[in-house]
Formats: sequence, structure tokens, C-alpha cells
Amino acid sequence: MREGASSSTAGRRETTGPVGVNGHSRRLARPSTNEMYDGFISYSRSADEEFAPKIQDGLEKLTKRWNQRRALKIFQDIDDLPASDDLPATLLAELQASTTLVFLASPLAAGSKWCNAELEHWRDTGRPLVIILTDGTLVFDRKNGLESSTAAPPAFMNLRAEPVYVDMSEERQRFEALNDGGRRSFSYQNDSEFRAKLTKVAAAVHTNKNPDNPVAPRDIDSQDKRAHDSLRRLRNSVASILVLLTVLAGISALVAVVQRQDAEQGRRIALSKQLAVQSIDTSDEQLDLGSLLAIEAYRTEQTPDAFGSWITAAYRSADVARLLHGHERPLRGVAFNENGSLMASTGLGGMVQLWDGLSFEPIGDPLRPSVADPENPPSLRSVVFSPNEPLIAVAGSDDRVYFWDVSDTANIIERPFLSSDLHDGRSIRSIAFSADGTVLASAGGFKSDAACPQEGSSPIVLSNLESGISETLGSIDGCVTALAFSPTAPTLASAQRDGSVAIWNTRTRGDQVRIADAHGSQTSDESPTLPASAVAFSPSGTRLASAGWDGVVKVWDVATPIDPISSFRGHDGIIRSVAFSPDGTLIASGDRNHQVMLWNSQTGIQDRTLSASHSAEVRSVAFHPSGAFLASAGADQTIAIWNIDDQERRSLSAPLHGGKVRAVLFDDQHDAIITGGAGVTSLPDGGRGPGIVWADVPVTGAAAVSAVPDELAALALDPATGTLASGDARGALTLWDSATRLQQSRVANMAELGCRDFISEQSPIRSLAFHPSSSMLAIGFQNGAIMLTDAVVGDGIDTQCTDARSAVWDLTFSPDGERLVASSSGGRLLIWDIERKELTRLDVTTEEVLSVDFDPNGELLAVGGSDGDIIILDAESMTVIGEPLRGHNEGVQDLAFHPHDPLLASASSDGSVILWNVDTRVRLADELVDHGDQVFAVAWILEGAGLASGGDGSALIWDLQPATLRTMVCEAANRNLSEFEWNAYVGSDRAYRRSCDEYPPGIGAT
Repeated sequence: MREGASSSTAGRRETTGPVGVNGHSRRLARPSTNEMYDGFISYSRSADEEFAPKIQDGLEKLTKRWNQRRALKIFQDIDDLPASDDLPATLLAELQASTTLVFLASPLAAGSKWCNAELEHWRDTGRPLVIILTDGTLVFDRKNGLESSTAAPPAFMNLRAEPVYVDMSEERQRFEALNDGGRRSFSYQNDSEFRAKLTKVAAAVHTNKNPDNPVAPRDIDSQDKRAHDSLRRLRNSVASILVLLTVLAGISALVAVVQRQDAEQGRRIALSKQLAVQSIDTSDEQLDLGSLLAIEAYRTEQTPDAFGSWITAAYRSADVARLLHGHERPLRGVAFNENGSLMASTGLGGMVQLWDGLSFEPIGDPLRPSVADPENPPSLRSVVFSPNEPLIAVAGSDDRVYFWDVSDTANIIERPFLSSDLHDGRSIRSIAFSADGTVLASAGGFKSDAACPQEGSSPIVLSNLESGISETLGSIDGCVTALAFSPTAPTLASAQRDGSVAIWNTRTRGDQVRIADAHGSQTSDESPTLPASAVAFSPSGTRLASAGWDGVVKVWDVATPIDPISSFRGHDGIIRSVAFSPDGTLIASGDRNHQVMLWNSQTGIQDRTLSASHSAEVRSVAFHPSGAFLASAGADQTIAIWNIDDQERRSLSAPLHGGKVRAVLFDDQHDAIITGGAGVTSLPDGGRGPGIVWADVPVTGAAAVSAVPDELAALALDPATGTLASGDARGALTLWDSATRLQQSRVANMAELGCRDFISEQSPIRSLAFHPSSSMLAIGFQNGAIMLTDAVVGDGIDTQCTDARSAVWDLTFSPDGERLVASSSGGRLLIWDIERKELTRLDVTTEEVLSVDFDPNGELLAVGGSDGDIIILDAESMTVIGEPLRGHNEGVQDLAFHPHDPLLASASSDGSVILWNVDTRVRLADELVDHGDQVFAVAWILEGAGLASGGDGSALIWDLQPATLRTMVCEAANRNLSEFEWNAYVGSDRAYRRSCDEYPPGIGAT
């Protein structure tokens, strides 16, 4: 599209009539202010919530004179929308009070009913329109208008004249890439292309404001320059006057303004840190709340603590597909139907909620027994689906079993309840369908909703659903806590309060095999009785899993249940529920201490610890028939849907490649992650060999791989020439062109460069570093030699060597290039003054030094030891600052300072990567342990937007961008803060806002 011109006489009037906003007809209210707006920015929050303020800021400041608050008065709803009980009417009133509509066009805005309503109203006024394209396409055709455009909303379809149009899609992409979703460093002042396009928009708005005095973009540039020159002259004059006349009152006023600004920023920082701490404290058990607090911590102020809490929340949500809300009382049961298309949940609130088994969206309103007292509904403690028909059965505390026909989820029918005198009016705690669905077993024996009688027996009742006849299978001393039918035989298992487990033959009635002390002990009066609380059959019906108050999951052979086949120990307390996976390979168990665990059913070894937990006891677990998900129902009124399939697991990390990766760095000139090690390349015989891997970022295709003869242990990139140096286990140095990724040269015997007295033949190279401003290369050898040479890449022939007296695991130049620091023997650092050619040995730890790194400003030096400690030194005085950073259990193999923020990443042999706040000396987030084995190297990528790490079995890339973190935590939380939570944590003095725009406001909030 070419740029056009459009103008209209500005006026203010009250307009009435229907305007479609979210399907409602509204009457426009009068503007909330007596002033007109020069422009109104309309946009999709999902697309441009962070970019729109940059446009508003630029339009208001371009050509602003020193005595003006702003050059143009631009309305942008996040900052300018006044409080109102009628939000849509208020917003359209502000639209009515604006001269020019500035529409940020994108596919999301095109599909927004809200944006389209604003455009339809504006189109009817006939006032000027300016379009800024931020994403998608706009193609104007005089015959068909914008019908072929992806960013054109329906309101544009009738346009036949071109409006003013500016394409800022590249600027928006640059803004997101360079500013991590909205840092303040991107603006019209420091981005010339953004400024040039913004002047075109400003010129159009100024012209529309005063049609009699048209403004061209060049006028904006010249006016802005004059305004800035005038402001500069004014400042100089005022400064001179203040100096000459010592106007203390003026100085005091300026100081007061600065103090107010500092005070407000201080409050924001304090609130951000407070929310960050609360997020980490709560996200382990209340992941949804902790995740939302992390978002608000970062939005309040982008502190390292807030960043860390966000990473923690995202990392803890790795296994969580979704958290489901809707129950107002503790949950007691969750179950899937045979094909996994439906899920049902129930609990103490007397309701059953049906869910879509794939999207996990709620289906319809909660189901409640029609015959129950609505003021005092029964507790519903167990829910099961019939295996052969679309029927839900639910056990009630009122001695009834309730049924619903769910064959048509749009019209769910309640069937007559089942009640038997055989239960003697006692609460039913558990029910189970037989494999053919014709028999329902029920049991309980609890006198009330919670109490099991000390004396007497409880029946297990079998009800034939076809004949309507109920019979007693057998009686149990005390109470029955759980039932499970075998999927392959007429066999029923029951768990008892006395600690026993029984296996019943339902055909012969009464025949049972009783495991008297499965989970409890009654050997003496002093021995406590520990109830059995859960039973579940394997899919084959040959194994039975049981769990109890002893905190142990046991697996029994159904044919000969004399001794357990295996016992799984890991829970710290009472286990409430147990379930087999559909393929029988996993067992899930939920306990009173809020945790869900997964076990290998064959070995009894814990499969993995799930990344989060409930905030109250877990009362029921159920696998999805696909085996991809596990549902757990907790007393915290929440259902957690867990990703069991690793392919579905949400993760901050993504694999780059396998192999033993010893070195990692980022080539910012070519946006590539470069790794080196062993087993990273494919060999003709099917094996794996040593090499270098270049992976372009973003990772969209296969990486480039260069094979080498021997295992690589070190990489370094020359910032001056782009040359890559690699060192291997036989002491050879190879140079590569990082642009073509081809080998340039190879030095097999480093002694050829000199220093023959220091370098033994084939001594492995363990570390490399290039000088920051020249092509001088530092090389550290396993035999303790350090070589400093410019004979490899540069034009010089100067080569110097020294002896570090032990393996040189790491070395680094200071940012100013004046010093080289290397690891040395006995916990010492070797400090080499480049200009003076002086060596200093400094004791810093009693352990071996494994890694060193300067911060980007050259003010701090981090030192990683073999004991897992990280020591921070003042880089100028080389004195230790404060206590060591402690968090790793084994040696710190690598360190990397963030390029801009006071953050430090450390990689350890204990298998973890840890992020640290260097200013406060605290760990920012949970340990990142996706490698599962030793981690040897770590590097920041894309100006700190992520990490790359290499370990004993893989290289990983970690996406730490705010947009990624927000998506992860919002998908898991599946909600927004309630009004109560907002007031309690963020504060009632701050206006409520949704943390996750894709979900509705929380309870009580609007």
C-alpha cells in the first residue's frame, strides 16, 4: 500500500445507538474528561499490549516543547482508561472524544470483536484513520478492498479508499527480539527506522488535529530537533541561572521530583521482590497462585528476583498439562471413561463435574443428586464410569449410589439412585464396576462422613444392575476403605481399616484370600493399627497394587499373595490412592503430604518426581486410557492433569544433540550455538565420534557437524576475526572459519610455536580464550602449561608460556584485556598482567579451581571450586567479597555471567545448572536438572534471552524469554488471580489486571 492522506473536522458530540461490543448493545456515555484526544490507539492486547505504549510514548514526545506535557494527547486504554462501572461504554466514549483513530493491525486484532466494534463505530463517524501494521499482511485492492489481507478486520472490508498506512511489523519483531518482551531500551530515540516511521504517523495525526495547517514528516523531524535544541538551550540557561543565583527553592523542587520518582521506583522494586519471594514460597504446592504472582512480580519491576521466580514457576509447571478449578470443596474422586473422551470428578461439595477428556474443559453445569438436601448435600467420595455403557456412578455418604446417563453430554439424564439396607445406613466410601459392567460393588461401613466404628463389621455389597438384586459378598471387621474389580476375572480386591487387604472370588461368594498385615500390625495391644487405604489391579489382572498409612506401595501376585513381589518406599506419610497405567508399566500413588509419585511397576524404582504438588492431600489418581496423562484430585479443590508422555511434557529446555559435550559458546555474529565434545557426530559404522556442532538459533533445521580426530575439550571464538579455535585431548589446536564452518588450519604439535620446556607432546588442551580486542590466544594444558600467543590467528610471532603447576581447567581474559586469569594448583589463581608480563599466584580456596569468569564490566571475578562453592572476588583488588555461593553438591565445571544483568549461571558435575543473583548472593530459581548427568559447560545466548548447556549425554538450549515463561505458567495455572488474592498479595491500591489475558478475570474481579 502507498501512503495516503485523510482529514476531517474534529468535533465532539454525544452519539447513541447500538454498538456491537462482545455481543451487547450499549449506549455511549459522555467522555470522562473535558479534553479532546488527538488520537485513540486501538489494538489487540494479546498481540500488542507491550508495543502499543512505545507508539503512544513516541507520538506524545515527538516535537514536544519544553513547556508541554506532551505534543499530542493520545488515548491508550491500559494507561488512560478511567474507572467506570460500564467499561465498554466508557471506552467508546473516549473513542468518540478522539480526532484520529490509530489502529494497530494484526491477525489477532482482525479477529477481535472488540477491535472490530471500535472500527465500526469509527467508520460511522467519518473521521480520519491511520493504520500501523504490526503483524500479518495488508494488501489494498481498489476493487476488493482488503479482502486478501490477514490483518484486516471485517470493518475494513468496505474500505475503497486507502487510509494512511505504515508498516511497523519489522520494528515490532525487532522490539520483541531485542527487548525480551518489553524492556525500555527500545524507543524512537534509539531506533532510527522506528523513529522515521513514527514521524509519518505523527504528521498525519497533527494534520488531522489542525487540517488548516498540514504537517509533513520532515516538519516533524525539524520541529523535534528544534524542540530538543530549545530544551537543551533552556536547560543550559536554567543551569547557569541556578549556579549564579543559587535558587535553592528551584533546586529543592528538582530534588523533590527526583526523590518522588526514586521513591516510586523503590516501592515497585520492593513489591516486585516481595511477590517474587511469595511466588517461590507458594508455587511448590499452589503452582497456579505462585505462577501468577511471578508474572506480577516481573510486570511490577523487572528485577533479577522476579525473573528467577518466573523461571521457578515455569520449571515447576513442566509436568503439569493443566490445573482444573471449579470445585468449592475438597475433592475425593476422579475417573476417566473407557475411551478417555470424558473425565468426572467429585468431592465433599455434593457435586459431580464432567470434563472433556481431551481439552479438559468443563462440560455443562455440575451434576447434583436431585433427591439430596441442597442445604446439606451428601459427600460424594468415589466416582467410576461403567465399562460397557455411558454411565457414571457416584458413592454418597447418605448410603446411596447415584447414577447419570452421559450418552448425550448436552442432555445428561439422572437415573434412579441405588440404596441397600445391607449397608445399614452407613456411608459408602468406595464403589467399583465389574469388567462387564453388570455388577456394582459398594462398601464403606463408616458411621458418619469421617468416623469408622471401633466395633462391628461392614459388608461388601454386590448389586446386579440388570436384576436389581443386591447381596452381601462378605463382611469385614471395621471399615472398608477401597475396592477394585479385576479387569479380566470375577475378582474383587478390598482394602480395610485394620491394615489388611482381601481378594474375593465374586462367583463363589465369600471365598477370599486375606493378607492380614498388608499395611498394618495387630501383633500386640501396643502396636498401632495402620490402615490399608488403596488397591488397584494391573491391566492383565495378575498383579494387585495396595497402599496404606505406612507410606508404602506394595505389589502382590494375585494367584499367590503371600509376600509382596516388591515394595515401593518414598512417600513420607499416608498414601491415599494408587493406580496402574494402561500398559501396566507405571504405578501412580498420591499421599497425604500433597505429593504424586510415579513408579516403575517392575523394578519398584521411582520413575520420576513430578515437578509440582498439590497444596493438600491427594485423594484420587487416575490414568488417561491413552497413558499420556494422569489426573490427580486433591483436597485443595484442584485437579492436576500431569503430562506422563515425555513428548507432551512442557519444558524450558530442548535438546540440541546427544553426546558428551565438553564446551559450549554462542556466536552472536551468526546467531549460532557452537558445541564440542565426543560422540556428537555419526560415523560410517553406526557409532558416534568427536566433533563440533553448529546449531543456528532459532533451531529450525539440522545442525552443521564437523568431525575431528580426537575428543574436544575447549572452544574459543575470536571477536575480531570470527575465527573459532578448538583444542582436543591430544594437544592439537584447530582453527575454523565460523562463517563457512570449514577448517582453516591445524597445529598438531603446539611446541612448534615455542615453549618447548613447558609443553609436553600430546598434552591435552583443556581451556582456550581469545583476547577481547586482539587476536592473542591463551591456551591451557592438562600438564599445567599456559601458552599466550598471537602466532596462530594474528600477524605477530610473540609466544609466552608459564607453568600453572596443575591442570589448567579454565582461563579468561578481563574485559579490558589487561589480565589473564587461570586456574592453578592448590586452590590458587594464576593472574598474568599482559603488559607488564608479571605473574601473581593468589590463594582463593582450599579446593581445586575448575572455572573462572569475569563479569561484563570487569568489576567481579567468579571462581568455581571442586567442592561446589562459587567465590566472588573484586576484580581490581582480587579480594574475596562476602560468603561463597553455595548450592551445588559437586564441582562447578563452568561459569557464565549474563551480558547485561547481575546474573551468573553455573554448571556442575552434580547434573544441575543454577542461576544466581550476584548482587544479593542468592539462588534465583530451582536447580535446572534436565541433563540428568554431569554438566560441563554453559553459555548465555541471544543477549541473555536463553542458555545453552552441555553435559555428559547431551547439549540443551534453555528458552528464558518472558513470552515463553508467560505461556508456560499461564497454560498450567489455567486462571487469573481472584480479587481477594490480588488485594492480599499485589495490594488493593493497585488496579486489578489479568496476569494471563487468554483467561477470564479471577473470582470477584472484573
